[in-house]
Amino acid sequence: IVLNDFLTEEWQQNSRYAYKFTFEGTTYWFSKAACAALEEKLLPMKKSNMIVTAILLMRGESKSLDMIAGGALRDGAYYYGLSTANERSVRKLSALMTFLAKRYARSGARYGRISNWVLGNEVENYGQYNYMGELSLAKYAKLYARSFRVVYNSIKSVYSNARIYISLSNCWNIKQPSGRSFTSRKTMEAFAASLKAEGEISWNLAFHPYPQPLTDPVFWDDLATNKSSTQFITMKN
Repeated sequence: IVLNDFLTEEWQQNSRYAYKFTFEGTTYWFSKAACAALEEKLLPMKKSNMIVTAILLMRGESKSLDMIAGGALRDGAYYYGLSTANERSVRKLSALMTFLAKRYARSGARYGRISNWVLGNEVENYGQYNYMGELSLAKYAKLYARSFRVVYNSIKSVYSNARIYISLSNCWNIKQPSGRSFTSRKTMEAFAASLKAEGEISWNLAFHPYPQPLTDPVFWDDLATNKSSTQFITMKN
């Protein structure tokens, strides 16, 4: 789910193009077209009794700069971290996630249902998938944890049994070769520490156990061990 798609330009903020949603006294408008596109996928899944997991992503677009951490756009970044820099951005993110949860998380959702929500893609690879600027691991983990908490609280306030996940790649004790990354292990540990420091919540982990190397599907000879010092987590270990 690309969150930008649900945001509207000023000319779209009417009942023809968007759904009116009032949250904590403020009115927001969320795109009808984005909802229709998502429901085209969700409704057949609901009919088949599938349990749906959605990945929440944010692209770098002009209409979304107030929701991007630091407004930090750069070449080579596919997706961006979510902003919690001020009350306005937090409220807007809370409103959007509450809107999505009310429409898609409830057990009797008529538009389709999402049970599991993943915030970001392989977030240790911040240069490509969760850019928030050039930050230390501690600062990066703290900012991501704060946006995670906003998403968590918004969805859980609607459906308490929903699960919210952090996404990590198979690079457990090694950085991505493309640069601008941390290791998955250090990212996970720093994220957990940040959550604990500000009030621990029941987070979940969605990791990608790709083979190593990526182009070789024979995973049982991967460069992976059963020790915590392993470089990679694949289907082998």
